Amino acid sequence: PKFAPLLIGGIVAIYVSLCAPLTQVGLNPARDFGPRLAAVSLGWKTVAIPGPRYGFWIYILGPVVGGLAGATLYDICLPLEILSPV
Repeated sequence: PKFAPLLIGGIVAIYVSLCAPLTQVGLNPARDFGPRLAAVSLGWKTVAIPGPRYGFWIYILGPVVGGLAGATLYDICLPLEILSPV
């Protein structure tokens, strides 16, 4: 438990180091999509969106689907009656 933050940070760092050259890994959608929009507006068009491997949508759709799934699972696992104070 004490080393969980270090372990998680290390795993993310390794993942980004290995996958960035192959997939342009952008784990934060705001840091991935914003520069793409700027590149499109500066004339880079298809190089920016959809990108060289057509995978830009996963960095936008993934967090949205994950957030919705997490909220739904939270509502199913922890009913409102448990969370409300007595």
